[in-house]
Amino acid sequence: MQQHLIVTDKITIAALPARVWEVLTNPAYMRQWEEMPENFGDEPLQLGSVITYEGFSTLTVTTFEVNRLLVLSVYLPNVALAPTDYNIAYRFTLRPENGHTVLDFEIGDFAPVPNAQQYYDMSVQFAETSLQKIKTLAELA
Repeated sequence: MQQHLIVTDKITIAALPARVWEVLTNPAYMRQWEEMPENFGDEPLQLGSVITYEGFSTLTVTTFEVNRLLVLSVYLPNVALAPTDYNIAYRFTLRPENGHTVLDFEIGDFAPVPNAQQYYDMSVQFAETSLQKIKTLAELA
């Protein structure tokens, strides 16, 4: 049985889910917690939005439940596997709790892809830095 390589993390944010959602989906904020491609526009994410990192990955918004759940499926063009052979996604789940928002984050499963540990390690680092930036941005307003 193949081991799963899924990064999970969470953070409690002193803001309502609507504010956290804005930070997750508005490019003006996204650029502050994620290295967005230069050619990505200023329109907020919506179901079907595509973010292309030329030569590295393409993310497509596949689930968009406002103030609750955002899922971006990942396609890796340089991986010698059909997209159906792996299922990697960013998953942001927002839960209201005592006037705050708990943001659960998950990305993976990297196990089926070559260099899986490298992708996993990069995603651990991404989670650690990005979640803190999201928290800071959401709490500023």
